[in-house]
Amino acid sequence: MRWLFVIWCILIGLETYSQEETVVKSPGVIERDSILHKLHTDLERSRKQGDINEEILRYVDLIDYSIKTFGSNTETNIDVLKLEGLVKKNAHLEAAIRAEPYLYKFMAYLKYDQQKIDQAINYLSKSISKAKETNQEKIYLLSSIEMGKMQGYLDFQKGLDILNDLEGVVLDFDDHEVTVRLYMGFMVIHLITEQWEKALHYNFKSLSDRIYPAFSAYNYIIRAECFNRLNIKLDSAIYYSKKGLEVANYYDILVEQVRAHYTLKNTYTRLDDYKSALHHYEKLYEFQANDYKRGFKTANEVGEFVTDLIKTESEYQNLLSEQKIANQRTILWIVSCGLLLLGVLIIYVFNRLKLIRKQNKIIEREKQRAEESERHKEQFLANMSHEIRTPMHAISGMLNNLRRQTHPQHQVKYLNAMKVSADNLLVLLNDALDMSKIESGSLDIQNVEMNAIEIIQNVENIFKYKADEKGLKLAVKISDNFPITIIGDPNRFNQVLINLVSNAIKFTENGSVNISLSQYEDKMRIVVEDTGIGIAQEEIEIIFESFKQGNKVVKGKMGGTGLGLAISKQLIEMQNGTIWVESKVGQGSRFYVELPLTIGSQEQDVKTAFSESKLKQLGNELEGLKILIAEDNEFNVMVVKDDLNWYIPNVELTIVYDGNQAIDAFKSNNYDLVLMDVQMPERNGYEATREIRRLEAQNLSQKPTPIIAMTASLLKEQIDKCYVAGMDAYIPKPYKLEVLISTLHNVLKT
Repeated sequence: MRWLFVIWCILIGLETYSQEETVVKSPGVIERDSILHKLHTDLERSRKQGDINEEILRYVDLIDYSIKTFGSNTETNIDVLKLEGLVKKNAHLEAAIRAEPYLYKFMAYLKYDQQKIDQAINYLSKSISKAKETNQEKIYLLSSIEMGKMQGYLDFQKGLDILNDLEGVVLDFDDHEVTVRLYMGFMVIHLITEQWEKALHYNFKSLSDRIYPAFSAYNYIIRAECFNRLNIKLDSAIYYSKKGLEVANYYDILVEQVRAHYTLKNTYTRLDDYKSALHHYEKLYEFQANDYKRGFKTANEVGEFVTDLIKTESEYQNLLSEQKIANQRTILWIVSCGLLLLGVLIIYVFNRLKLIRKQNKIIEREKQRAEESERHKEQFLANMSHEIRTPMHAISGMLNNLRRQTHPQHQVKYLNAMKVSADNLLVLLNDALDMSKIESGSLDIQNVEMNAIEIIQNVENIFKYKADEKGLKLAVKISDNFPITIIGDPNRFNQVLINLVSNAIKFTENGSVNISLSQYEDKMRIVVEDTGIGIAQEEIEIIFESFKQGNKVVKGKMGGTGLGLAISKQLIEMQNGTIWVESKVGQGSRFYVELPLTIGSQEQDVKTAFSESKLKQLGNELEGLKILIAEDNEFNVMVVKDDLNWYIPNVELTIVYDGNQAIDAFKSNNYDLVLMDVQMPERNGYEATREIRRLEAQNLSQKPTPIIAMTASLLKEQIDKCYVAGMDAYIPKPYKLEVLISTLHNVLKT
């Protein structure tokens, strides 16, 4: 019956294929087709030139790419037969001799795709033998890995022994593709025996975006399936299924599209989300073997999935119906109870109406008073932020410029001390603003990929000078198995770490400060330990409150606002984490932070900090930029000019001092980018930006000139006004150099 169903699927696919209209191709499909076109062109050229050696080599490249991209299909089978004929006919040629191991590996793959494992093993034996004779180590290793995987279908232990014997050789060979294929082999044979935990372990080792998209999509979906089968981290199962589906859709990989929808269906079923499960069931209807070029295995897998769909769709419809009936009964019961309570409430309200009216008047007066007080507070914070940040920007920027210029060695300690003092002043200001945002509920938490290890190492570098100055040993310990990338908010993670490490150094006169990062169950644990003065037991409960500090004897001496730990606690709890402290007076303190751990993609290039060389690299990519700077503060102009000239080669800068001058300069010149101060005389930055956008619309400009706000106002309302006015991004003053350069790079290169 399965064979009849598969044939029916393929016939339906033929009819659909013949009738379908031209479809807009994704960039991934265009890229794939472009590569295939080039491979076919090279093959045809060698054939016309009569170069048999070159023709054989081009066939090998074409088939290898086709199998890794599509798997088995009609055209690939034909190409393999053609290659086989060429090799046999010209067996004496060097290219034919070197192509034999590849030919047998291709034939083994096609037999495996047809589920003829014994024949696939036979061809792999030939491939391994020929690769040995011709001393081709890579194809020898690839075929040996495939042999281990094929043997695993017949005898798990035999396949595992083959792969274990190969592991040391593969790692010494040091080829990324071969290493990935080895761990995929381990993963597959553990999937066959339903050893999901071990399969998941090897999946983490084999997942890589540097290999072919089909492998990448397959590995994402297998990771999700392992989570699903183990009934753990089902949110991660959904995340990786969708990530695999995204890759499969981008490159039009049918079998992985089907596999992704099937895994999503199973995961949503575990979560009792039958509506979403049914959605993915219905999606599978679109994949009823609708492409006659797909191979036997692809059509067979689609057929199995659709058969399962036909059998169980009615079950989901029944479950949804039952849920609907249960919900209706619940609603009816709630409404009945509500009506009863409403009657009682009406009587109560009637008797209390006079008293409530009096109370409402009192409440209204207090509300107006509270709202007016909040408005004054917000206006004060906005004005204070702007007035302090503007001169702070000049001080911080000029310090950065002085530190990177050549200067006498004896001045280093003074410049470093000035830098620390300026940073501390900025921290105090940021703490006040953050506490205001937390109280008003306007502080947002990001969920992006971040490198927690790199952030901790960056914090270590920041405080190294301060620790050395006090004669303290600052050490970092990171567990070996901690993931390279995780999901979280890198800025808030960095802020909490800086608060904890800063306090540890501040309250420690002798000894050491140790920072550790580890994975504890499904959580991330950070511990900051010091050998400082410690905290009395009765004061531990109050140190996480605003404006509270422990140890009354030293708090005046040590300084600080008492906001750092309060803000850290709020930020951690907003991320569903916890913070606590263990301490004894005179023996030091140990602060613990635990946050939920969601593992990211494990890409090595996820960066959360920028080195000086990285900033130079980004700046070199912006060489020759023509920038209009609108800024009324002469000191701030000096800072931004020095920074841009330092990092961007041959940059052309035009300086104007108010909004009207900015508009006039824009009319008479073409600029790559505009840096716009917000508060300026004549016309402010918002008005100037709106006028520039109006001029662009009037002139029918195809690509608007990017405008980036440079503002000392960091309240959400002020930032939102920048975007409403038509600006593309904003840079806070005082800015960090990495924020300045990366923002310019992102706006211009995306």
